[in-house]
Amino acid sequence: MVYFLKLFYCFYNKMANNNKKESDKKWKISAWSTVLFLVISAPFVYGVTNALTSKVGLETSVQGCPTTTGLVLHAVVFLLLARAMMEVKLPGV
Repeated sequence: MVYFLKLFYCFYNKMANNNKKESDKKWKISAWSTVLFLVISAPFVYGVTNALTSKVGLETSVQGCPTTTGLVLHAVVFLLLARAMMEVKLPGV
């Protein structure tokens, strides 16, 4: 419990001392990353991915649940898209 309180105190001080403009930018980037994650991890997207990858023998979902292959594939796609987001000007950021 003491560790958690120290961690919270350090985080709070960092936020309070951080430049407001930089803090706002970080929140906006976090929000865009959340939207990207929600899209990539949606069950519908796993179905679309499964339809595409089943042609080459990969199964990314079974009965609506992602397989290990599907999780790894979607994690790689998330990684690449998150990195691409850093290179483009996002709305509001």
